Amino acid sequence: KQFAYYTTAVTASHILKKQEVWMRHTSVMNDRSEIIHGYNSLQRALASDAGRAFYRLFDRVRPGLGTRLASHFATHCQQIIDNTYLISISEHEPHEDNYGRLSMWRTYGEQAGVAIILDAQALLSQQAALHASMYPVYYMDDLANEDERIAGQTMQRILQQLCERLSEHLPLLSQLSDTDIQQVFFQKMIHLI
Repeated sequence: KQFAYYTTAVTASHILKKQEVWMRHTSVMNDRSEIIHGYNSLQRALASDAGRAFYRLFDRVRPGLGTRLASHFATHCQQIIDNTYLISISEHEPHEDNYGRLSMWRTYGEQAGVAIILDAQALLSQQAALHASMYPVYYMDDLANEDERIAGQTMQRILQQLCERLSEHLPLLSQLSDTDIQQVFFQKMIHLI
């Protein structure tokens, strides 16, 4: 697998010369509403029956753990979103070498748009060393009309599926500390946003 980073030729030149890439703060994204939409959808899903069942699952690991997770998430979520920096990359297949995948990203480069092709395996194996996390963007077909109710239902289905998978591994979860569970839980919530 490979990833592509679409940018201008000038920016690509700086990246290669300085061997660094700058990430963008969420507050200056072209469309910050993507993050707000994800956050709102997750909040509605967590307040639904599916969300309550999700938290109750953790109470089965240890009494009160679900409540502590909910409180920690509510207290720190906005702070994490406000302190998040992003870089957008796309999967890149060999047949896309000539034209790339996402035409809208190529247009950022205007007349001098380029793609830097990255070895996905090298990038994924360095996440811990980079102190960074990689998350795929969920492009859900049933969100095409931006209907908030449908988005909430989609997020509820994701929580239900996650709950089903986790319930199969309760003995393993109970071996983890509350801190470890909290860290994994929080990362998953940020991933869903």
